[in-house]
Amino acid sequence: VSQSRYEWGVRVSRLIRAGHRWEEILNYSYPQIKLFLEAAQYLELEDKKNQLILGAIAAQGDDKAIKNTLKDLGG
Repeated sequence: VSQSRYEWGVRVSRLIRAGHRWEEILNYSYPQIKLFLEAAQYLELEDKKNQLILGAIAAQGDDKAIKNTLKDLGG
């Protein structure tokens, strides 16, 4: 598999993972693909930051801090 085909496969997979359907992706313009990929990357990074924060709270926080965080998250 050539590098460019591999890269496009990864990009399409990222869009699908972000909720885009294959049929929609086929009709996207190049600027749309760039925009949606940038948005997907931003959201992935935000998720990772949140996971790190929650992990730190779970590992170091007391019971009250964990309960307050769950309350803030709607749980």
